[in-house]
Amino acid sequence: MPVQLTHQNIRDIAKNLREITGREIKHTQIIGAIAAALGRQPNALMHELKNEVAIPPELQRSGTASDLFERNRVTKTDVEAWALRRGFTEIGRNIFSAPWGDAEIWLKVGAKDVEVKRLQGDHAIKVFDNSISALYLDQFDMLHGLDLFARYYSYYRESGEWPVWFSDEVKSNLREAEQATELRKAKASSSFKP
Repeated sequence: MPVQLTHQNIRDIAKNLREITGREIKHTQIIGAIAAALGRQPNALMHELKNEVAIPPELQRSGTASDLFERNRVTKTDVEAWALRRGFTEIGRNIFSAPWGDAEIWLKVGAKDVEVKRLQGDHAIKVFDNSISALYLDQFDMLHGLDLFARYYSYYRESGEWPVWFSDEVKSNLREAEQATELRKAKASSSFKP
């Protein structure tokens, strides 16, 4: 059975291991070892987990992440159709643009990969790129594999402005998850008595 770890779970594991080892191993070394076991960079993993909102189990598809990936692989045509469906505008050959705060997000869809850039004024910053074979769509019409979720969800939490590519269903599910999280926090704090 797959196990999902949150940002706090990993921090707690690292804390417990430090207590067992007598604090001879640094906290960052433990997190690095966990990230390495997952094939990830430590900072990227912790950043993604910190900004992730858990989707309630009843809203998730059954199966492992690899099952979800296999069922929902995309092609170049799928990526282009998704971009147009989710509020991007085609501004050139295989280049799609969407507003994001005071900038624009560009998707450059190649034959085998997709590049994400942020344009602000006359500056273009490469945000992410990935092979099309590593991308997939989830049941909420969210494209994964290009870092278009956690980074921009964090922006929404700070600014109150949703990225145009978040579907109404994604927004609704995230609001429900936020409310459930706040309710759990309120219950936990009300039951805590020093």
